[in-house]
Amino acid sequence: SSEYADVVVDSLSAGCYTIERTWTASASDLCGNDSTTTCMQTIMVKDNTKPDVTLSCPGDITVYVDATCYVDLDVSNTGDITVAYDDNCEMDSTGSSYADVVVDSTGTGCYTIERTWTATALDACENDSTTTCMQTITVSDTIAPQWDDYTIYQFVSCDDILDPTDPAQVPISATDNCSGVRYEIEAHNLSGGCPGTWMRLWTAIDSCGNRSVEAQQYLQQWDSLAPALTLDCPADISLEVDASCEAGTDTSITGAPEFTVIDNCDSEATFAISYSDDDTTGLCGNTYQFVRTWQLVAEDVCENKDTITCDQIITLVDSITPMVTTAAMDTTVECDGSGNDSALQAWLANYGGATASDVCGNV
Repeated sequence: SSEYADVVVDSLSAGCYTIERTWTASASDLCGNDSTTTCMQTIMVKDNTKPDVTLSCPGDITVYVDATCYVDLDVSNTGDITVAYDDNCEMDSTGSSYADVVVDSTGTGCYTIERTWTATALDACENDSTTTCMQTITVSDTIAPQWDDYTIYQFVSCDDILDPTDPAQVPISATDNCSGVRYEIEAHNLSGGCPGTWMRLWTAIDSCGNRSVEAQQYLQQWDSLAPALTLDCPADISLEVDASCEAGTDTSITGAPEFTVIDNCDSEATFAISYSDDDTTGLCGNTYQFVRTWQLVAEDVCENKDTITCDQIITLVDSITPMVTTAAMDTTVECDGSGNDSALQAWLANYGGATASDVCGNV
């Protein structure tokens, strides 16, 4: 006959252990002789079935920041998972956790979080299972910037508001719960003051695109500064007269001045440039000159006016020699002491009868 007996010698749990099975075989003959033999068999019982984990994420959700830009991302506010664990033999441990990753950030106070939940289970035979699911959490800021205190009506120099759409010029400010702000300005030029009054309609916008209520600002301008002028006369010039004793003295020949007109507020200040010539002054011989005075006058839209002048000296030079028209006649004076000296003096005074002409005057 044969039989066996089992002994558990190494047990981790109900599903994983070792059995030592001892077999015994015995026999006897008719004469009463008997014999017994044993052997051992090792049986390893193993569980290779992983635990079953059923995981369900909370639904996607939008949460809102408060007036201090705080947002509650705790699971009590965003929702918790539903998870069930099961094992065919014996469970050792279970657990769950989550990790957040910001995947889309428009600005401070408005972004998207992908929350990945992970549930794990380990049975007594060290079989493990892991399951994940994802929840999308949208963080939103719906609070618009608020305007700080400012003066609605102001008197300003036009220098201070050259570009009324520039928020850096005569600024006002707004404060946001989460981020800095940018500004949009709609500007309208109204009557009143010179060169006018700016009505500015401000809007403050935070990084999440929330737009403030419109703020109005009125800036009445004043301008007491005349245009700034520069005037550089053309260089002094000398001109040769022609055979008619004339010389061209228009500005295409004598030159025109270079000038600038710059006003602090009026980019289109009106101006006029002109010149006047004084009387001719004779120099040595047949050389003459006169002074040409240039004048620049400019006026801005606020009737601030300024004038500047400069002088140019124009010299006219006659370098054409006189022409002899009648040659002098010879004469003979006797040196006989008979009073012929007066006749000689008369001939000399009459240039010996010679005549000449000049293009510019007498000779």
